[in-house]
Amino acid sequence: MCELAPKFKLKAMNLPRRKVLTGLAGLGVSAAIGTELYDVWRTQRRGGLARPDGALVGGVFKLETQGHTSPIPDYDFVTSNRRAFRLNLADGHYQEVPVQSPLHVLEPHPLEPHLMVGCSRRGRWMSMVDWKVGREVQSLQLPMGRVWYGHVAFTPDGRHVLAPLSGEYGEAGSGQPLNAIAVVDVQRLQIIDEIPTLDGRMHDLTWVEGAKFVSLAAPSSKVPTLLMLDLQARQVSPLKLQELQIQVGSNPGHLRLIGQHLYFIISSQDETPQNADGLWMGYDLESQTGLHAKGPLPLKNCGELLSVDVDEPRQRIWITAPNIRELKVFDLQSQEPVGQLRLEDWPQSVRLLPELGLAIVGTRHRVYVYDAETLQRRQDYEAPWAAWQPKAFYHSHTRIA
Repeated sequence: MCELAPKFKLKAMNLPRRKVLTGLAGLGVSAAIGTELYDVWRTQRRGGLARPDGALVGGVFKLETQGHTSPIPDYDFVTSNRRAFRLNLADGHYQEVPVQSPLHVLEPHPLEPHLMVGCSRRGRWMSMVDWKVGREVQSLQLPMGRVWYGHVAFTPDGRHVLAPLSGEYGEAGSGQPLNAIAVVDVQRLQIIDEIPTLDGRMHDLTWVEGAKFVSLAAPSSKVPTLLMLDLQARQVSPLKLQELQIQVGSNPGHLRLIGQHLYFIISSQDETPQNADGLWMGYDLESQTGLHAKGPLPLKNCGELLSVDVDEPRQRIWITAPNIRELKVFDLQSQEPVGQLRLEDWPQSVRLLPELGLAIVGTRHRVYVYDAETLQRRQDYEAPWAAWQPKAFYHSHTRIA
C-alpha cells in the first residue's frame, strides 16, 4: 500500500462549505448555459418561466442478466454499451460518450465542471470524461479481485478524488476482506494512497468541511454505521449512532448533507427484493445525535431506496423507491408524509432545483419534472427534452453540473 507523498496537501481544505458550493454553482452555470440559450428558453416558455441551469449527468449501461441477480460479483462481466450522458437542461441537447466503466454515478469536478469522474459499484474501472472534447480522456482499472464500490467525492481543490473500494488482500492478507478509501490523483488518475476502513465498507460519501468526509458503511455485522474520514490524519472513525433496527446487505444506503445536518436512507436488502423494509433519518454531525425524538422513520415494504435529495427551502426530503415505482416525499421536521407519487416507470434518481421549485426524476425510459411545492408534473418544463426519447437504460444516480 503506497503512502501519501510528502507534498500531498489539500490547499482548499479550509474553505467554508457555503462559499465552495456557491462558487461551484456559478461555474456550472457559466460553463453550460449561454445567453443565447437563455433567450430561446424564455421565449418558448409560457408565463415567463425561468429555465433550469446546467446539465443532468450520469452513466447508463445495459445489464446482461435476467433480472437483477444477487450478488453480481463484477459488473465488468455483466454489462455492455457503457456510456456517460449529459442532458442540457436549457435546450434539451442530449449527448452520450462511450466509457470503460458501468458508471454508478458521475461527479463533476468542483472547479472545472466539464471534467467528471465516476466508477461502478462492483466493477474495476474508473472513468474520467471531458465534455469539452466529448470523450473519455482517462481510465483506471483495479487488479482482479478488487472492485470500486459506487461513489466518488472530490476534495474541494479538485486535485484528488476519494473512492471506496473492496476486495481481498493477496497472500499477505490470507484472503481477509479489504475495505478502504482510495485517494486518486486526478491529473494522472492514479491511486496514491489507500486508507483502511476497519468499521465496514463505505458506499456513498460526501465532503463535510476541512479535510473531513462522512460516509455510510456496511460492516460485517450488517448493522449500518456512519464513518468520519479525516484525510489529513489518514483516519476513519465511527460516529455515535443509535443501533438501527435494520440489517443491510452490500449497499448500506445513500446520504445528503445540508450544513451540519445529514439525511440518509437505508434498505434492508442485499439487492432489490420487493418486500424489503427501509428507513430515513436525520442526524446532526456536531452533536452526533438524531434530529428527531422518535428516531428514524421506518418504511415498510418499500424495496430498495435508491436515491435521495433534500429541498432545504421547503424542508422536504425526496426518496425514490424503484421496486414499487414510487416517489416518497416527507416533511423534514415532522417526518410526516407530504406525498407519495406513483410512476409508470422505475424512478432511479431524483435531483432538486430548489431555486426553481423543481424536482428532476430520472427513470429507466425518460426524465420527468415535478413541481417541488405541489408535487404535480410540470410538462411545460419537460417539453424542451421531448426529442430525447431513449430506449430502456439502466442508471443509478444523476447529478446537476
